[in-house]
Amino acid sequence: MAQVNIIVAICEKYGVGKNNSLPWHLSKEIQHFKKMTTSVSDPNKINAVIMGRNTWNSIPVKFRPLSGRLNIIVSSTMPQLNEEDVIVVSNWREAIEMVKHPLSEKFIETFWICGGAKLYKDVIESGLWNRLYVTWIMKEFDCDVFFSFPDKKTLKLVEDDRIPSDIQVEKDVENQNHGYCNQSCPPVDDNHHTQA
Repeated sequence: MAQVNIIVAICEKYGVGKNNSLPWHLSKEIQHFKKMTTSVSDPNKINAVIMGRNTWNSIPVKFRPLSGRLNIIVSSTMPQLNEEDVIVVSNWREAIEMVKHPLSEKFIETFWICGGAKLYKDVIESGLWNRLYVTWIMKEFDCDVFFSFPDKKTLKLVEDDRIPSDIQVEKDVENQNHGYCNQSCPPVDDNHHTQA
């Protein structure tokens, strides 16, 4: 079965957004997001990104859908879009059910949960996820949306060759990437990824 990973950038005090946008503009962090969500170990598969409607709308039109990935939008009000590589589902459970579908196992390697805050919270509380990848932004930004971090007792730090181990600096903002395993899920081996 495909795995479900969560990816998020968090500033101090767990802020993730302001006015339906990122409060920081860090191109290296965007590149890291793309690398993580497109890299696969099986070149015959792709990844899927699962996001809420507001997250979808926050992506500049010229970058939608996110290329090289199946884009799954969770919305109870949004109609299906006539775009390749885009599926609209009515709730997050429907999106997670796709993970179990035989076609998903054949074509999708990883489902990436990438926001917004309610989707993060719902998936974390469900426990139906394997790994959490966090970019810790070491600065406080003005945010109106916050990340509900899982109970740290359920997490274990993991090494992953896709994430830099040192502190990154861009525009005088330091950030560091960490991967965590949800200890209630079986371990996964994903140390051999290629760019899609």
